[in-house]
Amino acid sequence: MIQPARLPSLKAFILAALALLSLGGAAMAARPTDRAPSAVHVLTALPLFLGESTVADQLGDPDAKALVIRALEKDRSVVPIDVLEDAVLAHVRLLVLAQPRRLSPGELVALDTWVRGGGRVLIFSDPMLVWPSRHPLGDNRRPPPVGLLDPLFAHWGLRMTDARLPGKARDIRLLAGEKVQVARAGGWRKVGTASRCRVRDLLARCAIGKGRAFLIADADLLRDDLLTDQPATLDAIKRLLQQIDR
Repeated sequence: MIQPARLPSLKAFILAALALLSLGGAAMAARPTDRAPSAVHVLTALPLFLGESTVADQLGDPDAKALVIRALEKDRSVVPIDVLEDAVLAHVRLLVLAQPRRLSPGELVALDTWVRGGGRVLIFSDPMLVWPSRHPLGDNRRPPPVGLLDPLFAHWGLRMTDARLPGKARDIRLLAGEKVQVARAGGWRKVGTASRCRVRDLLARCAIGKGRAFLIADADLLRDDLLTDQPATLDAIKRLLQQIDR
């Protein structure tokens, strides 16, 4: 006569269930909860990496990086780039544009496509740059005196407003909850009804397709002297990078 299979006791069942839960909890505890900060790729016409020093100056002081670059490198990798192409952007998650040179139509299309596909970009664009330079006006080595991204901003439903004139060359404004020192800064105005941007003083936060763009209407706030006078600006910039990198 075939004997019926013996069912496990309730106690054994409970012990087995607790063991499985314990293993699952250990696996969850071992799984990292926070992704490492993304590398920041930077395209800029500002002297943030080598300054305006000569080769001889660089040999005497190889660390000519601006204060903002040295501060960002404490938390994440910072990589300078020279061009915006599909092949370059394919390896970029987080991009910073700081008063860049004039971008070609192809670069603007590549940037817009990359953001809409999920890229994140933090843009510093200045309506009236007053960054000191040893190079004369008209010299290609001098940063652009005004931002050159208006066609891109219009495509995203934004317009950068002019600097506040007349007024002080320097001013204190709010950025990401911090008081920052700016010079001839502007602001933002939404254009059209399709804009997916939220505007507050210096900052515009935009949802562009699957990606995000944060735009700041000043680039002088990246100057070493303004950052030294108002170090909370670095906290604001780091906070914005953390927010956009989520």
